[in-house]
Amino acid sequence: MSIISYGQFHMPRSFIDPVIAVNIRSALARQGRSAYAVSLSLGHAPNWLNRIINLRKGIPYGQLRALADELDVSAGELVEGPRGEGAWEEEFRAAFVPVYPAPVAAGFVGKSVVSPKMSAPHCFSRQRLAADGIEPYNATVYQVVGDSMLPTLVDGCRVLVDKAKTTPSPNSLFVIADDGSLLIKRFKRVKSRSWWCSDNPEFVPIRHRQSIKVQGQVRWTMRRFDDDGH
Repeated sequence: MSIISYGQFHMPRSFIDPVIAVNIRSALARQGRSAYAVSLSLGHAPNWLNRIINLRKGIPYGQLRALADELDVSAGELVEGPRGEGAWEEEFRAAFVPVYPAPVAAGFVGKSVVSPKMSAPHCFSRQRLAADGIEPYNATVYQVVGDSMLPTLVDGCRVLVDKAKTTPSPNSLFVIADDGSLLIKRFKRVKSRSWWCSDNPEFVPIRHRQSIKVQGQVRWTMRRFDDDGH
């Protein structure tokens, strides 16, 4: 099964968005602060924030989040703007997981699903993530391509992975790196041996070896249906 990796550690591009620029200006005005002062406070060149506001420079997600903290707003408010009094209380603040489309082989090389739309960050409830013990900065979204994990995961679905969980536990799903490829497999122990298995019995299990690196545990799955239900 092939997957496409999305995560703050592999941000393919910066946000260059007039809406974000307007929201930054509004936040600065509410705080009574200058772009110059904020730039210096965050350790950047004096004209750093002005260049972003004037759409001459993009802002990576990590810097966007730091800017939001500096301006005492959520990253979501800088991306989408205020949603009314009380809408951005801490327990309802969103965690934005940036995305990176990178087709990789797992099971078989599936069709390319790279799309410009995949550059938008995924939005998750911080409260819901916390309930499952997931820190937002450890969350990464992957898109599944292929059929080696049928019926559990279907071609085109997406999964949320907790990159803090890198110790394999039996029968759990993990994203692993094997010889330059990212794979989604189920970890199993058979007698004294460890295996990375596909749920589809047509695919041969991979015996664990030291060169295989666990990237994180699959926690959630997401699937989009077209108008025809597929």
